[in-house]
Amino acid sequence: MHINRLTKLAHKALLFTFIFGFSLFMLLYAAQKSDAATSVQGNQYQANHMYKGKYISSVLYFRNSKTEPWMRMSNSDNYLDVVTCRSALLKIKTEGLWAGHFNRDGSCGTMAEPTTFVLGNRLNLNDDL
Repeated sequence: MHINRLTKLAHKALLFTFIFGFSLFMLLYAAQKSDAATSVQGNQYQANHMYKGKYISSVLYFRNSKTEPWMRMSNSDNYLDVVTCRSALLKIKTEGLWAGHFNRDGSCGTMAEPTTFVLGNRLNLNDDL
């Protein structure tokens, strides 16, 4: 009977160790994924900070692939004069970038095969997007 009680305690200890270890693993994995997402998505960008560089801070640039150079979306030096798509404006204002398409009037276009649009200020922080 004493051995049966020890066996049950050992099983409980083993189960606790497994659950604790698995939980710790998941926390570390989630933290690593979060760090990776931060570096990929550029969450280090601070919209209220003006980054110095070769791009005009308030101009919206675009490119369809990483092999292309960044090009101006329009002749305007202020993307707010051109973009009217609310979802794009929110992402551009907060994150400095957006993927999608605009119609000629600046409204939201199709999301099929999106183009990457990036604010010049964001490019001045890191143009390897």
